[in-house]
Amino acid sequence: MACTKYCQKADLDNETSCFKCYGYNKSSVEKIPRCRFHAQLTDHAGSLIVTFFGENAEKFLNYAAEELIHMPNVNSTT
Repeated sequence: MACTKYCQKADLDNETSCFKCYGYNKSSVEKIPRCRFHAQLTDHAGSLIVTFFGENAEKFLNYAAEELIHMPNVNSTT
């Protein structure tokens, strides 16, 4: 999740049960989902791990983060 004001990481604060923004250190911020994933790229010279996030990740996957959080987990055993 990200804060709508600064688009910084927003995590759930266990003490207050509210989302806290790291951009300006406030709790109870409005939040928006953000997309992030890792991929390993390999060619004849070797491989490296890259991270896609935000709009670039959404464009690569052709889904908005809001859509992705409602998709079932394909690795789930349930």
